[in-house]
Amino acid sequence: MNTRIASCIMLQHELVNTLAEILPTIVFGDPMQCIFSFSGAMTDWEREVMTCFPLLNTLQTPWRWNNAGTHALGNWLLENREALLKGQNISLDSSPAHVTYRHLSGVALTDIQMQQQDFYRLIRHDGGGSVLVPGDSRRPSARHAFAPKLNGLDVVEPVELRDVLRMAASLDAAVNGTQLSVLLHAAGEMMTNVEIPMTISHISTLLAGRNRTSLPQLKWSS
Repeated sequence: MNTRIASCIMLQHELVNTLAEILPTIVFGDPMQCIFSFSGAMTDWEREVMTCFPLLNTLQTPWRWNNAGTHALGNWLLENREALLKGQNISLDSSPAHVTYRHLSGVALTDIQMQQQDFYRLIRHDGGGSVLVPGDSRRPSARHAFAPKLNGLDVVEPVELRDVLRMAASLDAAVNGTQLSVLLHAAGEMMTNVEIPMTISHISTLLAGRNRTSLPQLKWSS
């Protein structure tokens, strides 16, 4: 049995250990990819994984980057991986040609304009390619505020879907016709042009039978 144990929680690790007692087991793992800790306590690589599955070999060839013809980038990433494993800092000053970086000025408007320019430059250069913008997972509002500033940029929600679960819980708890308000405010956090006061006012008028005009079609943009 082959299994990947890069980001197992303890319960999953115990399951693999139990299966390994009855099936020949080889584990493929990487402590550098152990990032999904929201589902429970993660396994300790040295104390729990390595003691159960002794090291046989370590891959040292960056095939993904070599196959893409970017050998220098692959080697640079390997070097930085070793530095991070040792708890050392990495420096972007030594990065290959495929990696560029810009220092932020600390002035919000200036930095946003620079980010906008770089975003559109990358889109034009790649001929419609994709751009990944890492955001602060602790501040969802910052991601949602940044996305409307760039035409064509979509916000990828965190894998734990904390905001979605919060919204669902709010809908479950909503009473006395407040579900619409909760739903519109949730949409307003992730979309632009959500006319919350106007929509609620029109709905209230319709429900009261006082409407003289039909409810306008909502036009939302992500």
